[in-house]
Amino acid sequence: MTRDHSLADMLALDSARISGYENNVNNDEAFERHQTLMRIIVEGPGRLINPVILNMELCGDVRLALRRGMPGGQHGHLPEGKYTRALLKYWWWKAESFVKHLGTESEETRSRFCWMMHDLLLSIHPFTRGNGRTARLSFYMLQRATGIPLSPIRYEKAPEYLSHCEVHQNQVFVPLMRKHGFMSG
Repeated sequence: MTRDHSLADMLALDSARISGYENNVNNDEAFERHQTLMRIIVEGPGRLINPVILNMELCGDVRLALRRGMPGGQHGHLPEGKYTRALLKYWWWKAESFVKHLGTESEETRSRFCWMMHDLLLSIHPFTRGNGRTARLSFYMLQRATGIPLSPIRYEKAPEYLSHCEVHQNQVFVPLMRKHGFMSG
């Protein structure tokens, strides 16, 4: 096993454990898919892969499994399901557009961009399953695409990571979605 393989496998395991799948990883086909995707991202050329494709591959789903019709806005933390497709298109447009222009920016700026895109994708919560794992795959993919060293999201730091995600959700994302009418309340 190469060093990159080891790193990819460690990142996949930590990501699965953060999502609560730690008990199933030894016999879980989804975990094998997660490892494969992580290897492609960590060892690959740093190309962007649409999160819809990542999620379908991760969850073994051959259809587009976007969250639809779920009135998440009524619960105060998710945009209404009918806006999912448009928000995801916006996420993808922003990823493609900004990655091309970040090459000359500082590593700190590129890192902030990767975290911002991770937080946005996780907050949109576009899929019926695998949102956290897809957001983490996308985070590593964006790090590779912007040319910064991978910054592992370790299971040992899960409470800190989940707290970061919750703060972004409540203090940035929800107010923005309410302002634009994508959430009620």
